[in-house]
Amino acid sequence: MAMQVTRRDFLRRAGVAGAGLTAMLAGCQPAVVKETVVVEKEVEKVVKETVVVEKIVEAVPTRGPIQLVSWSLGYMNPEQVQWKPWQDAVLEIMKDKLPDVTVVNRDMGWDEVLRQNLVTGLLGGTAPDLIVNESFIQPYARMGAYLPLTDALTEAGIMDNLIPGVHENALTDGVLYGVSVHVATFAFGSNPQVAEKAGLDPNEFPTTWSQLLERCAAITKAGNGEYYGYAMQGPVGFLVGGIMRWYVYARCANAPMCKNNCMDPYFDDPKLEKVLWFLREINRYTPPGLTFDPDQERVYHQMHQGKTAYQVAWNGDLNRARQHGMENVVQYGLVPLPDEGGTNASVTVGNLILLGLSGTKHPAEATEFIKIVTMDEVTDFVYPSSGFWSPSTYSGLQRTLPKIDPQLKVHFDILQNADVGAMPQWPKAVDKVWAAFNDMMTKLFTTEEPIPQLQAEVQQAAEAAIVEA
Repeated sequence: MAMQVTRRDFLRRAGVAGAGLTAMLAGCQPAVVKETVVVEKEVEKVVKETVVVEKIVEAVPTRGPIQLVSWSLGYMNPEQVQWKPWQDAVLEIMKDKLPDVTVVNRDMGWDEVLRQNLVTGLLGGTAPDLIVNESFIQPYARMGAYLPLTDALTEAGIMDNLIPGVHENALTDGVLYGVSVHVATFAFGSNPQVAEKAGLDPNEFPTTWSQLLERCAAITKAGNGEYYGYAMQGPVGFLVGGIMRWYVYARCANAPMCKNNCMDPYFDDPKLEKVLWFLREINRYTPPGLTFDPDQERVYHQMHQGKTAYQVAWNGDLNRARQHGMENVVQYGLVPLPDEGGTNASVTVGNLILLGLSGTKHPAEATEFIKIVTMDEVTDFVYPSSGFWSPSTYSGLQRTLPKIDPQLKVHFDILQNADVGAMPQWPKAVDKVWAAFNDMMTKLFTTEEPIPQLQAEVQQAAEAAIVEA
């Protein structure tokens, strides 16, 4: 079961680098010698979805300029003009730390497209030196695909500066494999103008599930087809788009959907039943058809267009509000909690994790580059370049707080004061497991089938998918 990772636990777990690795991983790690290149001969085989990499490693002196290839780290692309200050800061530090190194970025997609490209690269020996991703780190770390960073970051004094919840999904078997370039969190969004039209106090913010349901019912009734209580992103379109938002409520109810150190699905958790009941009820106050609209942009814009009063919102939601002249109207706060008690919790979103590939010929240089993106001189430009992203270090967060739009304050406060974590990363059959969950949610929203029955069905489907993978 997923639990909140405290700063002390994070450092303790990440400090046992190597202790939690399997014998296969221990035998796969390249020998890192200061200012050396690792030349590797790779023999690879595939067992269903598992990539097994065996390496013969020979260390030789580094000579001449070095090129690090990164996948999908678009901020190193000079054409992304808004990120030029961030990029300039990185390049300035590289003059001192990595004077003979250049970083070349290649756009290899995101999410499932990037995952498939990674698997192809690992199988074909064409994987890059660096890669960014968010939701498929742990399975490939266990396969030995990534460079362990715990020792290097500890020696550099960086580990203690990383916000634990942000880096939870890059922590595998007590070893840290990636560093977050930037992050956002989910909070709760409200359009008080819609509440006021329904005769409710626009300054009253729902703090419990029952309050939210009552207000959504009153708003939907008063709206009479013109406006509704809630904007629900459903089980269509982006595979985990809806799941990420439902998962916020699950974490608030201490029902993280996983067990056995979050390795296995736990969709039949009795504590999850009340979450599913709440989602079924609040979906009744969503505009007809919206839950099954695959265009998530249309779903997000409902609140800004005055068609709905509430939704789960992330940092980037403010930019959408600006498009409709609602930046000074829409309010953000903590996600309402179950009436019988819960935890102020959130889920990271857009958490850009930078990792080094274990097959790189330049592990020392790749690791040094990863360290650079954590430096204050670089993180100072995360929020100004984007207008909403947060740095993922304590020092970067504190230095950024005076600069942020007051409307976004709650998102930055969540990083410090709430139980922040990431969605589960299943070791196998990731897509099939989440697809089974979406199938269950479709039934939840379109039928009145008993929720425990739906939970049992999705648990069985998820376990079968993992066994078959």
